[in-house]
Amino acid sequence: MLPSDTLIDALSQLGLSVEYEGTGDLLFDLINLRIAGTLKYKAAHALGSAKITSLKTTISLESVKSDISGFMGHGSLNRAINSQLENVVVKLINDNQQGISDTIVPRVNKMLKGKDLWTDPVVPHAGRSDKWRHG
Repeated sequence: MLPSDTLIDALSQLGLSVEYEGTGDLLFDLINLRIAGTLKYKAAHALGSAKITSLKTTISLESVKSDISGFMGHGSLNRAINSQLENVVVKLINDNQQGISDTIVPRVNKMLKGKDLWTDPVVPHAGRSDKWRHG
């Protein structure tokens, strides 16, 4: 039997397409993801509830290491997909700093709404991930 990469390459050269199914690992590392910024918030003394009024961030990502293997074989197609993912993710993060901040602030404010910062935990305890569901 031909290795999957050889078969896909041969079919491609003949101008044919093929449905392909593969299994493998999804390993994805963000290398030196840095978030720095300025956070302004209001904390009501009587209720203890807090609200973010402004979040300005500088987000930078040095690089990504993508090692998705097996899904598209182990050859040139797989290497090309990993390379594209590495480039796209770095660009998406580094070029969308304001959009990321604009997405984070409403979600955090929703999480903080009605919480007494002195008695209610803002960060859920282990095993209580239901508090972090995206809405």
